Amino acid sequence: MSNTLLDSVSSFAITLSTYILFLYIQVFFMGMDVELLPAVRTTMWNVTERYHKLTGEKQLLVDDLHRGLAKVKPKGVQAILGITWTDLYPAEDLNFVLGQASIACRSAVMCFGRYETKIYESGSVPNPITTIDNCLIYKMIKVSIINVITV
Repeated sequence: MSNTLLDSVSSFAITLSTYILFLYIQVFFMGMDVELLPAVRTTMWNVTERYHKLTGEKQLLVDDLHRGLAKVKPKGVQAILGITWTDLYPAEDLNFVLGQASIACRSAVMCFGRYETKIYESGSVPNPITTIDNCLIYKMIKVSIINVITV
């Protein structure tokens, strides 16, 4: 392989959008029917929220998201996958989780917000993700594999 081709692969980046994330999911679950459902406001599900003690970032209780996803999962669908950029936490005494699956709800929830480049200092401004590069895609695939295998 030429250095030019290697350089272009290692510097791969695409503009972030819902459609691009959907394409990523379709490729990851190739051979399965994948449907993009409309975005849902978690306020409709009474999801418990808290703010992380050190970062001040909002976090959502992942078990509440599983129950909400179970309510909107279409009939006949094997599993539903929720993707969020908002930080997740599994229990009051735990810090955060990148993703979690629920066999009972046939759902998985993944959060990619922890991959944002942020400096957690007083008065700092978060640097939100605006592109998905090869490193982020690799991380997304790892979290997806762990969650989907569980469901």
